[in-house]
Amino acid sequence: MAALKYDVAGRPDGTALLLVHALGADRTMWDRCLSLWSDRWRIVACDLRGAGETAPPDRHWTPRDHAADLEEVCRELGLDAVVPVGCAIGAVVAALYASWYPQHVRALVMSEPTLQIGEASRARISERVALIRRDGMKALVPAAIDLAFAERPQDERYHEYTRRFLRNDPWGYETMAMGMVGADLTDALAAMDLPGLVVVGRSDRLFPPERAHEVHQRLKGSRYVVLEDAAHFPPYQTPEAFAREVADFLETHGL
Repeated sequence: MAALKYDVAGRPDGTALLLVHALGADRTMWDRCLSLWSDRWRIVACDLRGAGETAPPDRHWTPRDHAADLEEVCRELGLDAVVPVGCAIGAVVAALYASWYPQHVRALVMSEPTLQIGEASRARISERVALIRRDGMKALVPAAIDLAFAERPQDERYHEYTRRFLRNDPWGYETMAMGMVGADLTDALAAMDLPGLVVVGRSDRLFPPERAHEVHQRLKGSRYVVLEDAAHFPPYQTPEAFAREVADFLETHGL
């Protein structure tokens, strides 16, 4: 049995959208998009290691580890036509999954991607980790939430995300955050030859539009879309607009 907890919805056949959530979130961040897509595609929404209902690992979990977990889910479900759809750190995992398991992948959707999570990020991530080791997830609230929701209203979606964020296992959060340091899409994108969609929120302060645009430029032939009313989590903050862009992209490519 696959290590990841996941939900399956939508059509039982055809192309499957493999949804990969952001750091600090879980598979429920896709709930609204899932409802908008499920009449046309099969949907598989996973909780990565240490998030939601999936137990954390005993060490920092690298992108290759996450990709292997996702491949285990695909094997368990017998999926042979997959479109990874990832947000933020999940977009990095989705892209690397597409690179390492190309036999399944028909297209790639990245929301809020970044080309690299380099050593320059280690100090910032380590500072966050030190805070949650000392005081738990509440140590990052509201600063981390406000940053992810920059220029967005503090509405029910903001408060719902905050409640979910506070339920994170601190060690699980650490294993994902620290394990992603060193991730680099440069070679993976250069070698890809498949349809790609890059979607970014105009007011993202964590992985701003210029970083997503760099990813777009590296993935030849990809489509680049800026959503004016979104910040770091377009699939959650503006699900209707995000779902519409993804649906149009998939239909354009006959998926």
